[in-house]
Amino acid sequence: MGPALSSLSPIPSGLRVRLGEHNLAVREGPEQDRVVSGAILHPGYNRFTLDNDLMLLKLAQPITIGTTARPVTLPTNCAPTGTACLISGWGTVTTPQGRAGDDSPCVSGADPPG
Repeated sequence: MGPALSSLSPIPSGLRVRLGEHNLAVREGPEQDRVVSGAILHPGYNRFTLDNDLMLLKLAQPITIGTTARPVTLPTNCAPTGTACLISGWGTVTTPQGRAGDDSPCVSGADPPG
C-alpha cells in the first residue's frame, strides 16, 4: 500500500486559481476565481525531473459547475500507443525530452490512474 494522501502541503500565501479561463487578456464573463486553502503534493514528485508533477488543490469556496468549469473524467486504462491525446493543464509544455503539442501521441508503459 502506498503512502496516504491526507496531509496538506504548505502552499504560498494568496495562491488563487481561475476556472473557465479562455483568454488571459480578456475577461469574458464565465471565469471563476478561487483562493486555494490547501494542497496535497504527489508523494513521488521530483522537482528536478518533474516526474509526478501533480497536486490536488482544496478551494476555499465551491465552484459553480457549468460548461466552462466541470469535473474531468479520468480514464480507466491507457490509450493504445500512437493514439492522439489532448494534454490539458498549465505550466511548462517543454522538458528535456521534447515539446508537447496540442495533440501528442500517447506512449505505452504508463500506469493508468487509480
